[in-house]
Amino acid sequence: MKKKLLQSIGLIFSLSLLIAALLVIHYELKEYDIQDIFYRLKRLQSLSLFLAVILTILSYSLMTVYDTLALRYIHHPLKYGRTAIASFISYSISNNMGLLILSGAPVRYRLYSAWGLTAVEIAKVVVFCSLSLWAGFFTLGGSVFLIEPLIIPSTVSSRFTSVRAIGIIFLLLSAGYIMLSVFRKRPLKIGKWEFPLIPLKLSLSQITVSSLDWALVGGVLYVLLPPHPGLSYPGFMGIFMLAQFLGIISNVPGGLGVFESVVIILLSPVMEPSTILGSLLAFRGIYYILPLIVSSVLLATFEIVQRKEGVKKTFRVFSRLITVLTPHVLTFTTFMGGIILLVSGATPALGSRLAWLRDFVPLPVVEISHFLGSLAGAGLIMLAQGLQRRLDAAYILTLILLGMGALFSLLKGLDYEEASILLVMFCALLASRRHFYRKASLIGQRFTPGWTAAISAVLICTAWLGIFSYKHIEYSNNLWWQFTFAGDAPRFLRATVGAVVVILVISTAKLLRPVTPEFSLPASSDLEKIHSITAESRNTSANLAFLGDKSLLFSGSGNSFIMYGVEGRSWIAMGDPIGPNEETAELAWRFREMCDRHDGWTVFYEVGTENLQVYLDL
Repeated sequence: MKKKLLQSIGLIFSLSLLIAALLVIHYELKEYDIQDIFYRLKRLQSLSLFLAVILTILSYSLMTVYDTLALRYIHHPLKYGRTAIASFISYSISNNMGLLILSGAPVRYRLYSAWGLTAVEIAKVVVFCSLSLWAGFFTLGGSVFLIEPLIIPSTVSSRFTSVRAIGIIFLLLSAGYIMLSVFRKRPLKIGKWEFPLIPLKLSLSQITVSSLDWALVGGVLYVLLPPHPGLSYPGFMGIFMLAQFLGIISNVPGGLGVFESVVIILLSPVMEPSTILGSLLAFRGIYYILPLIVSSVLLATFEIVQRKEGVKKTFRVFSRLITVLTPHVLTFTTFMGGIILLVSGATPALGSRLAWLRDFVPLPVVEISHFLGSLAGAGLIMLAQGLQRRLDAAYILTLILLGMGALFSLLKGLDYEEASILLVMFCALLASRRHFYRKASLIGQRFTPGWTAAISAVLICTAWLGIFSYKHIEYSNNLWWQFTFAGDAPRFLRATVGAVVVILVISTAKLLRPVTPEFSLPASSDLEKIHSITAESRNTSANLAFLGDKSLLFSGSGNSFIMYGVEGRSWIAMGDPIGPNEETAELAWRFREMCDRHDGWTVFYEVGTENLQVYLDL
């Protein structure tokens, strides 16, 4: 109960920070409208965009060194090609997600376990990469804050006028990290795991590589900003590092809103806020979204190509990689597809395209397409969790919504760019049918705090975007009933309410679904029930269920079961599911979902290798 309360408080705090950040941005941009932002985006020079892409490539290339050093630390080197793939895909996904998976732990586990690393070795890699990121951050940030101390505007804080003190703290942390490498010889123990201290040479390599990486990331945004004599690169890096730090500790996915609001506040004395926001949007697109798209395209390409007999052997090395990563990437791209449709529904359509549509498409079709497009967006962000759970129903519905979303995008405003992106997602998902095999109920999948936060953040951001886009239009009740080709604001109001209603209805259905007790020890009738199941099983350990000291989870048919116990947060299944092989995967997933409902850790103990892929999917 206490754990859930803390999670709820954390969720409310993160969403409150997001709302506060959006209010700050709204205030700073009160003299501008959405067209000013688009105008600033269009004015970005080709050279600036080119340099930003080059710096992004260099940054992601440098990130591969984190993993290379980590593998050297655990004395388990891999070929650089594999290391680079693991690093790029991990960071392209985790950079968009925020602090909770900043190190890309889930992706790294799936990749490195397939390449022979043990769970302990992978944990060491994850810790090493996280330490690398923070060691460089503290070193570079501390140095910048001391050498080029940022002046905090009095409108922000009257007590703290400089970041020099923060710089000193950062450098002390960095120095302390180096001192540990020099003076501490005993391994560091975390629970039952033992981590040898990182040698001084590796520590210095971590700090050097990470500092360069952070400098490159800052450089991406710096080259996208218009040149200004009052803004040097060192001075800008102080603003950038402070904004990144506040964005990370806010626990908002990707620091969205928090990072932007800090940058706008601190840069507004030297340039227009609309210009800053335009550059920030380009930065998000180039550094965050572009690498994610590249990862998605690579995975989709491998899915299609590996079906051709002539090249199957060539891609054998990547086959397992695709199997474990594709559902995660498609989950994220589906979520992004929903965001695209919601954002499109919250912003004005291009007048020239609407004028062309007026001659070919009736107004009711435009109105209905706009409304249904936003509903499709809401549906996609809700279905993304189902894809993560490998649900067959989520797969089919997502395909339908992506296809319909592309059609609605064309009919509501001739948004062919948007439709093209959705169709690419459709094709990638269509080629990945084999990954979505579960027949479980969609309504039965309750949202975790992370999913709740992500969906809430999307709704808040799109609602704010619509309010900002139409702030020049005075609200009145009559807006709800205006139907014209130029009625973007009324369409936004109706679509937003529709999207919120869809999400609330689905969320309520999930919450109201009854949950059966899951902790009780087996009754005598349960023990009688498993007699026939264990009799047909070749697994002799199945007879341990008759001790009566473990709980039982039965499959929907009642022909399979898992015996398990709970110790702290660990929900430990004793061996593989007992029963027909065709029910193994679904029962394992049901156990995983039961653990999730109670915020527990899923553990399968003493299992065989024949179901290893199922456990990796979990």
